[in-house]
Amino acid sequence: MIYSEQFIDDLLKEDPIAITERATRKGHWSNFDENDMAAALFVSMLSSERKQNALKSTRDTYFGMSWDYLMELLKENGFKVGTEWIFVDDQYEDENPKQEKAGIYYRTDGVVLFAESWGNGKDVNSGKCFYELERKESVDKKDFRMLVRTGHSWEDGNKLENEIDIREGLFHNLNKAEHYGNFLRKWESRDCIWIFDYMESKRKIDHDSAYEVWSKQYKEVTASHLSKCPKEMLDIMASVK
Repeated sequence: MIYSEQFIDDLLKEDPIAITERATRKGHWSNFDENDMAAALFVSMLSSERKQNALKSTRDTYFGMSWDYLMELLKENGFKVGTEWIFVDDQYEDENPKQEKAGIYYRTDGVVLFAESWGNGKDVNSGKCFYELERKESVDKKDFRMLVRTGHSWEDGNKLENEIDIREGLFHNLNKAEHYGNFLRKWESRDCIWIFDYMESKRKIDHDSAYEVWSKQYKEVTASHLSKCPKEMLDIMASVK
């Protein structure tokens, strides 16, 4: 089956809880009884399956994808390796230590991505994608603001600084961004970025301390990884301090 960009866009916005709220006419989900909650779970499962099937068909990212699948997609879409590393997950005493993977990847058009694995390097655990975008003159400011915003972002109507989850519809969202704007090959706004695997967050960051302490620790971990990346990638991140 061939899926249109609009179909994928609507699918990614699909909210199983909201669908069930409208179907039951009970307003907020807090008014659900056990049957309603079961219905919401069923709708959620159907929605997840629909998304996965469509995104697989369009060679895009989806929740539950394997690490190898993600690496294939990054290569297909022009990403280069910034740096990669192996880390050990030994946080559970009753389980054997796991060898996990993490890496920073980039495209020369100004897109930088971090990903980490789960389950002995078999599956994708989490990941973020960072970019800055300048609105095309032909695009209305309102459309730029509403249509491109897909993550944790800042924008002023002309430029956008964005951070998006890589695990669902990554390339759809990047293609959508490129339709409405031009990626900045040299960032101008982002002055801070944190890149770390989940064991670094657990072992190297004192989360109970003051913000000034743990934010400095995050920056130090990030700097250690970035120091291993090529100049071509670091030039993109020129605004990061």
